[in-house]
Amino acid sequence: MGKYYDRYCIKRWYSSGSSITVSPETPDNAKIDFITTSFNMSNDNGGGVSDGSGFGYIEWKVKDLSDGTLVDEGNIFTSNDPSTEYDVTDLEIGNSYQLVARLVNNDGELFSEDLDFVYTLNLTVANYTDVSNLAELRSSEISEEIFYRVTG
Repeated sequence: MGKYYDRYCIKRWYSSGSSITVSPETPDNAKIDFITTSFNMSNDNGGGVSDGSGFGYIEWKVKDLSDGTLVDEGNIFTSNDPSTEYDVTDLEIGNSYQLVARLVNNDGELFSEDLDFVYTLNLTVANYTDVSNLAELRSSEISEEIFYRVTG
């Protein structure tokens, strides 16, 4: 079952391949953050490329599942830092997306076939379900994946 997290800051661990539903309140305010263990992150050389000081970095992409188009992407050179979050832009209400993140070496390539560290997360920006008044809202189904909007 999906979970709602304000600003899409996914602070809990989700297994690779998980699916979540997020609030339609602020699709333009999505943020991601990563936690790594036993992996020495390289620093950014100032141009979004590794400076070679560590093992590598995290490469991430978000694609729209309806047509496969790339929505946003980036490289991450920090992890385990709760004060550092990365913006994900161009998400739209009602669409479903897939976040793919992978640990890559300093050249931006996977380490090897045996060391394929790829993480995926499917997320859906929920639609609103309109109800005309509070009585209709009170009689509606309760679910973590349904977001109501009172129109009357």
